[in-house]
Amino acid sequence: MLSRFLVQTKFSDSLKSGYRAGFNPVNRESGCLVDKYFSRVLWVVFFTLLILMQVSAQSLLQKDEYFAHEGFEDGKYVELTGDILRADLPEHFVAASVMPFLEFEVEIISLDEKSATVVFLMVETGGQDLELLLNVDFLHPGESIHYYRIGSENSQEFERRQTPVFTEKERGKLVVEWNGSADRAEEVVEENPLRNAYLHIGSYRSNETGFGTSLECHINVTCPEGLNFNEVRDGINRIRVVVEEGIGHCSGALINNTAEDHTPYLLTAYHCMDGFTPLYDMWRFDFFYESLSCSDPLDEPDFFSLTGAEFRAGHPDTDFLLLELTADFPGDFEVPFLGWDRREHYMPQNTALIHHPSADIKKVSLYSSSLRVHPNRINWNNGVTTPVHSHYRQDLTSGTFEPGSSGSPLLSPEGRIMGQLHGGNPSCSTFLAYSGILYYSWDLGDDSSERLRDWLDPLNTGQLTLDHNLREEAFDEFIVHGTVRTPVDMPVGMVEVVLECGEESWETITGADGLFEIEVSLPAGEVEACQLSFRKNTHPRNGVNVLDVAAMRRHILNIESLEGYSFQAADLNGDGLVNILDILIMQRLILQIINQFPDSDSWKMLPDALNFDLNGNPGYFFEITGLKMGDVDFSANPSN
Repeated sequence: MLSRFLVQTKFSDSLKSGYRAGFNPVNRESGCLVDKYFSRVLWVVFFTLLILMQVSAQSLLQKDEYFAHEGFEDGKYVELTGDILRADLPEHFVAASVMPFLEFEVEIISLDEKSATVVFLMVETGGQDLELLLNVDFLHPGESIHYYRIGSENSQEFERRQTPVFTEKERGKLVVEWNGSADRAEEVVEENPLRNAYLHIGSYRSNETGFGTSLECHINVTCPEGLNFNEVRDGINRIRVVVEEGIGHCSGALINNTAEDHTPYLLTAYHCMDGFTPLYDMWRFDFFYESLSCSDPLDEPDFFSLTGAEFRAGHPDTDFLLLELTADFPGDFEVPFLGWDRREHYMPQNTALIHHPSADIKKVSLYSSSLRVHPNRINWNNGVTTPVHSHYRQDLTSGTFEPGSSGSPLLSPEGRIMGQLHGGNPSCSTFLAYSGILYYSWDLGDDSSERLRDWLDPLNTGQLTLDHNLREEAFDEFIVHGTVRTPVDMPVGMVEVVLECGEESWETITGADGLFEIEVSLPAGEVEACQLSFRKNTHPRNGVNVLDVAAMRRHILNIESLEGYSFQAADLNGDGLVNILDILIMQRLILQIINQFPDSDSWKMLPDALNFDLNGNPGYFFEITGLKMGDVDFSANPSN
């Protein structure tokens, strides 16, 4: 965004700091006059900074004037409204693409000889939110894309990444701009960061979706009604559906296959994207989005998201859509892959739907009577007619469903998937639901892209049922151990050892035998490398005496040179030399004028830190040399 706020604040602070024409170049702490030449240099630097800040401020004011007068006030912006868009989208959509309406003449604003801004879009959305999908793979280091509202001090900033990125929603007078070097501006004009733009137009019955927006007659999945499905509910998730034409919400579930290899297949509804151009790489799958108790929470609960999927199979006759998630599960991700039941004549009582109505937290709906196959065709409001005997019918006895529930699994009392919710008549007074039948979808269509069999039974077992399979937490477990010893092979105790792997860290100290050991357990695959560091800073006079000073004098006088570890121990100020400065430090330490080395710890670890890659080994062993500073003859007690 415009950096004017930061610049102006710093500029005003400098004026308040006491600099004035009668500046007195006196160092009041030391009482010494500052050298006149140095004083003049300070003045030159000071006035140069003032000039640069004034130029920057003028450049930013130039940009402000563009937006205020040549931009919004002169009608150069695009004005959007969602009033005419609602009828063009199905009920589960909450945002419509407005890319066809974003005809804006890109302009370059030169801030100075070195920097420039390219304005890609100026738009007025009124009271509706605009969310952008940006391409930022063309950015060079030091360049960024900003998305912000005029008058706001906050900006969304995006730097280079390979995959497209969504912005947060903004409303009002909005700007999309590129900031970078002036010599890149003309080239950047040819790049358009706007992959898509979505105006949020609300749900079919309100202006809001998400937390707390579903009907009051819903039942949280953590209530007693959902108790029978506790083992499988974590595999059911909210889906943020992204197509070229808009954004919507559905529900879905991870589903097991006969190989039970945790291939991340996910079953949802075909109509979630039917008739549109799906951007599967931007679909987001939200797990664990539910209340912790039966009551609705006051604050929105956290959830975990994975983004990206690939199409595997789908067919409108039963409205099934099978995807495979492309993002890797974290190592500590414990989630069930739901089983399934494709028995044709199994019509159990006490079936359930678990879903995210209106993109709200997870709910459960129950049907206590025997499941029924609908004997007739169904004409859907998107122009699709589904065949006879392709759907189950439920007159729900508890709870209901809404847009956003589509694709939720129809569960048997054993918690197996028998189909997925297609639609019906949802409200708090009518509860008729239709779900596409899994056994009908099993052999549907002409090839693997239109049926489930090839994906859910890759081993060709022919089995009719499959239980859920829990993907348990997986960990990389290993031991990091080693020894710290002096150049004369004496163990060094009391060395602080710190291991850092990602955001996790462990600490220990070496024993009197110089050994250390750290047992590590990390989520599998999350961390690729670790860093190990060592430090000891105790008893600086340990091993330091006049014999060491004498040896240093002989080295300086070229009588007997110090080499290797002895030389490093004598280089107390770390300048790569052994000279009178190091001897002065030694003498002051011995005479107890100082109580520590001014430029180093009392011990030097070689190396003091090291990085290593995790390659699946059960253990990693390291040998470290501990060098007592000032002790050139290695007489120190390393256990002290």
